[in-house]
This record gives sequence, C-alpha cells and structure tokens, in this order.
Amino acid sequence: SSDLEEQLRLQLRQLAATVQGAAETKSESADCDQLLQLANELLELSRAVDAAAQAEPQWTQAHVAWCLALIQPLLNAALWCCMSIDKSGSNSDKPSTLSLQHDILSKINLAFEHTERLGFDHLMNLHLHWKIFESAGEARDSHCDAPSVRHACERAFHAKFGIDAEELGLGTPQCQVGKLLRRLRV
Repeated sequence: SSDLEEQLRLQLRQLAATVQGAAETKSESADCDQLLQLANELLELSRAVDAAAQAEPQWTQAHVAWCLALIQPLLNAALWCCMSIDKSGSNSDKPSTLSLQHDILSKINLAFEHTERLGFDHLMNLHLHWKIFESAGEARDSHCDAPSVRHACERAFHAKFGIDAEELGLGTPQCQVGKLLRRLRV
C-alpha cells in the first residue's frame, strides 16, 4: 500500500511538472493523454472499491460512502488529473474529462455526505460539481443530471446557512457561495 502511495505521488509530481512547464510556455504539449489515462485508472480503482462495498448484502449507502472516504486521496488525485487537463487548454478530451469529473465528484460528495456532511470540503466540492456542469453547456454527458447536481448544492447550502436557492444565486454574478465558504474558513 505504501509502495503504491509513493509511486502515485512520484507520478503525480512528474505530471504536475509537465503540466506546469506546458502552461508556462503556453504549449499544448502537456501530456494530457497520460493525465487522462491516470485519471481513468484511479477512477477504476475507486469503482472496484465501490462495487465490492455495494456487493455486501447488509450494507447501506452509508457503508459504501465510508469505503469511498477511505480512498478519497485517490479520488482527489483523479480529479486533479482532469482539472490539469482542463487547465492545459486542451479541448480534445473535454467530453471525457467532464464525464470523469462528474463520476469522481459524485463519489467524493457521497463520501462527504456520510463523513463530514456540510463541512467546508463537502460544500466546496458540491459547488465545484455544479460549476463544472454550468461551464460544460452542450458538452455535458447525457447521463449527467445537472438539475440534481444544482439541487444538491442548493440543498446543502440551505441546510448549513439557511439561505434559499434564489438568495444563494448559483450561476449568477451575485452568487454567495464564495462569501459563505470564506465564513467557514475563518
């Protein structure tokens, strides 16, 4: 396990240097294929954990969520890979990274829902999930349900801060999410 962890850290550092170098030179040569492959591999590992947990006959969604929480660093690494591809400016893999980000954030948010519900990281990831959908527009994957993602985000902010959806203002210039998240960080 620690060998896998160290190998993953090394691979992520190398990819980070590649992406950073490409961004500094405004080059499109960041190794997006390698990032995408790593994101897919990490997501496959999380899917295997998810499937194994769901196969347990007496387990509820909360049990599955706790298993996903144990591998959250892998999910975070997969999300970082996808976001690095987006940051590199490569549009060739936009639909596949959107789908991956949806799957990854769905698992991360499920884990937070049962472990650190309504904490800073949970709210931040819910909002990130919504922002990805909002920016995707027509590139959204057909299995991704933007209204349910938006509703989950609005419902969580309402539960935490008592703010209604209209006042929260997702998708508007008056969006209150940043201000509310800063209040949690203080």
